[in-house]
This record gives sequence, C-alpha cells and structure tokens, in this order.
Amino acid sequence: MVLQLTEEQTDIKRMVAEFAKKELADKAFKPETEEEYRERLRKLARQGLLGLTAPVEYGGAGLSYFDALLAVEEMAKYDPRSAGEMHTNGTGTASHLWVLGTHEQKERWLRPICEGRLRCAIAMTEPEAGSAATEMTTTATDDGDVYILNGGKIFVSGGDHADIFVTYARFGEGQGGKNIGALIVEQGTPGFSILRNDRNMAGELQSQLLFDECRVPKENVLVTGNAFGRLIRIYNRNRLSGVAQGLGMATASYEEALEYCKVRRQFGRELADFQGLQWMLADMAIQLNACRAVLYRAAEEDQDKELDPLQVSFAKVFIAEACARVCDMAIQLFGGYGYMEESPVNWRYRRVRGMQIYGGTMQIHRNMIAARILGRPNDQRRR
Repeated sequence: MVLQLTEEQTDIKRMVAEFAKKELADKAFKPETEEEYRERLRKLARQGLLGLTAPVEYGGAGLSYFDALLAVEEMAKYDPRSAGEMHTNGTGTASHLWVLGTHEQKERWLRPICEGRLRCAIAMTEPEAGSAATEMTTTATDDGDVYILNGGKIFVSGGDHADIFVTYARFGEGQGGKNIGALIVEQGTPGFSILRNDRNMAGELQSQLLFDECRVPKENVLVTGNAFGRLIRIYNRNRLSGVAQGLGMATASYEEALEYCKVRRQFGRELADFQGLQWMLADMAIQLNACRAVLYRAAEEDQDKELDPLQVSFAKVFIAEACARVCDMAIQLFGGYGYMEESPVNWRYRRVRGMQIYGGTMQIHRNMIAARILGRPNDQRRR
C-alpha cells in the first residue's frame, strides 16, 4: 500500500497548491458569471489540470488515477469548485469517454474537454431510480441510424454548464441491470431539454432533464447491451474522486480552525490553551490521517486499470462520514463566525454533507460491503 508519496507525486501536489493560491483561491467562494466560469475552465486546461487521466494523444495529462486523485484532493483545499471541474472533466465523468469511446468520439468530445472548450455531466439518477439505479426507465430504442431516447433524469450536477451528457439508458426490454448502456446527448439535440435547475444546500445547481422522442445519432453510443456492471466499474472513479474532494475540503477547514485557535483569545487565553478544544483538534487530525490512508489504498488500480469495488465502498463510507464530522467540528471551533453563511467552513460543511448521499448512500454502500464480506448477492428487491 502506498503511503509515502514519491518526489514526483509531491511535486504534483506542490504545483497544484501554488497555482491554486496564485490564480484561484481569492475568488473560490465568490459568485461567477458564465464567462468567468468558462475562463476558469480554460485556465485549468492551460495548467494541464483537465483530463488528468485521459491519454496524452487526446490532450490529457496521462496521469495514473492515484496521481490525479492527489491533484484533485490538493485543489479542493483552495478552490473546491475547480476541484469539481478536475473531477468531472478528468478523474470522474470524462473517464467514460477515454475508457469506452472510439477514436472518433475521443477526438470529438474528449480532446475539447481536456482543452477546456467543452464540459460534460453524468445523467444517471431518475425519480424512481436513485439508490435502485437499475430500476431506471429511460429507454433508447433503435430507429435506423439513431436511437430514440425517452425518459428523464434528476439531480444532474453541473447540468447548467454542461455541453454533453453521459446518459445511462435501457437499450431494449428487461429488468434490473439487463440491457443498460450509455450514450452521449449533446445540448441542442431535438427532443432534449433541461426542465429546471434546483439549488442544493451547498448552493450548487442540479438539473432535471427530459428526453422526449430525443433522436440521438448512433455514433454517440458509448456502450449498449448488458453493460451496467462495466459502467459502474467506471463510475467507481466518480465515487472515489468525489470523496477526495471532500477530504481536501475537510483538511482546509481543519487547518483554518487550527490557526484560528492559535490567535482567538477568550478569558485572556488562546483557544488552543483549552484542553477540550485541543482534543477536538486532535480528533480532527486523527480522522483526516485515517481518511488519507483509506483513500490512497482504494486509489490503487489493478493490472486492468480498475479499482477494487470493496475498497471504494470502504473509502466512500469512512471518508464521507469522517469529513462531515471534521467540518462540523471546524464550525464549532469558529463559533458564531463559523455559523455565518459566507464563512468558508460553513460552505464546506454543506458541500461535504452531500457525499453521504450522491454516488450511493452510506446505507447502500454498507449493503454492498456486507454482501461482499458475506459472499452473498447484493439484492435488495422484495421476494
């Protein structure tokens, strides 16, 4: 297990930190226009921070997943929004393209993503298919040189900015994971619309999509047939990259709380002098140290460049819950200042809290862990 970083990995973290502090940190928690957002994407691309794991021949950085995850974690300490872009357009959603895409698809979509000219989002969740993802009812019906897409998706993160959507759908009849595949739906495709954008507790927009006789060219298909298992193995990259962001954010809140306790005085003493608060800081440091060990273990790829689903679930549950505790304690240490809406520690808590829901709830991942260690099928359907 890798716990001691190499010199090259340390350099990656240092480069990201220096760039973020110089170019991004000052505006990390401020509203931005669409043009400011697009310029930030281009800035990340010029630094080589989009498409981190994508092949070099398509404009990516060609990093190992582990090294890319280090970059995402580090960026999240300074600018969580940009860490999210590195995740979506690199270590997470965009992975579908470089793993499953044809040469033509990679040139058409992956290269512009790496160059900051295109933004992707994943469309999987449906009103009646959340934790039970294989209950999805969105269908892709063969119609000559196109597939007719019908259905809807909800809670699509970044849908308000996305140019293309990696969309999971059912290709043909069947229940459960049978006949689930994925295709690319582009903005402007006839029959495709964004019904609404809802704001979550972190202030981020999540989109509701509608596909009404949406005609998607067959050259947009990534994979058809019984591909759900393969898709979820790719989606595990999303899950782990998501908690890497949370770890970076929780680390930032811990470090800010630590410094605050050294300068804030009450009763004529620094907060850091009070044993009760010292113990809180110690507990935060313990939790973050353990999170990092769990994350780095889960980020190790096998010879086929895949992640161990069990280790991913271990990391998802442990890091999501631990980071929420750390962020909550940071607010407590800041007191009234931490409770204010504009406080970074406040925003990070609201953002980190979502990790216990998206990418599979804590309960779903515990079900998967239990099934694996007991050697039983993970089937939650009533019999």
